[in-house]
Amino acid sequence: MSEIHRVMYNLIVGMQQWQKSSFKDIPKQFLDGFQQFIYLCAKFDVEPPLDIPSLIQRLQLPASEWGIPEIEQLFPSEGRLLDLDIGLSLEADEFLEVYAHPNEYEQAAMKDILVYCRDQSLDKEYCKIRTFLSMPKHAVIAYQDLYFFLVEIGDEALIDKIKKCYEEISDLSRYRKCPHCGWTLEWINGNWRCNKENVCHVRADFHMPEEFPKSNMRYFRMTRGIHRYTLLPGISEHNIAERLSNKGYSVQMYPEIDNFDILVKCNGQTLALDVKDFYNPFYLAQYICQKRFEQDWNEDVWYVIPSYRLEIFPAYIQQVKIYIRDKINENIRFLSEGELYKKVGALLV
Repeated sequence: MSEIHRVMYNLIVGMQQWQKSSFKDIPKQFLDGFQQFIYLCAKFDVEPPLDIPSLIQRLQLPASEWGIPEIEQLFPSEGRLLDLDIGLSLEADEFLEVYAHPNEYEQAAMKDILVYCRDQSLDKEYCKIRTFLSMPKHAVIAYQDLYFFLVEIGDEALIDKIKKCYEEISDLSRYRKCPHCGWTLEWINGNWRCNKENVCHVRADFHMPEEFPKSNMRYFRMTRGIHRYTLLPGISEHNIAERLSNKGYSVQMYPEIDNFDILVKCNGQTLALDVKDFYNPFYLAQYICQKRFEQDWNEDVWYVIPSYRLEIFPAYIQQVKIYIRDKINENIRFLSEGELYKKVGALLV
């Protein structure tokens, strides 16, 4: 772990811990990150923050204004680590999604499942779990329904890992059901909001969301990390697979234990698709640049960007290509979801 990586990691995970404690005692990891940040400021001859409030103010600025040039190797220059409305920024979450090891932080439960299933060659079990966690009807689930699924899985180690994908909800009445993903909407600043980015509002009408059923049963919801990095991309993956299947193509989900997301077959030809939905194109580029040097790198994979991501950021794919060209100068294959449906036949020739 590089010096810059360590500083960012400690600040982000330390802030996560601090938020969970309702900002009571400052976690040691955040204090470590603070001291390391001061050291970096001295190294680059930048005026350091003198106390925690000064650090908090600094972290609300774009990274380009922190005065630490090397930070932009790991964090987008326009990104802020802290956001006044949501706390830890979306860029901070994606930093962990790209750079952290599965054992290092809580929202990596799905990565932990992936590693275990690969080690144990549990292809069918992995596909079943990914499919289960990609369904809106499982975003919020009664304990008995979750229990029945865990019994189907059977493997005790896997059961423990799946349980980490969920958290119990004590009062469902304060939430509403997201009309797109089925997760919990919260009333924030006069609007119903689904998780931090609230990307579901692009896909559905939030005007009068449905209430959850009143019941004495125990209910669980996917953790925020599983919702953001497994459920939302999974909905897109299965929608794409269904549309391609309806066009007459043979479709396989999560082949080779998620080496990519979708394998399309027709007349002896195959097409490998990996659906990616990072908020910031910087982190998709970082992910691909890291993947490029791993053993399971597949140069024939096409990276597919969901339509709603391009509705929010029309130049998304172009921006990813610029980042990649600057890093590894290779031609990586990208398609928008719309382009995929138009070109799939030609790509299989």
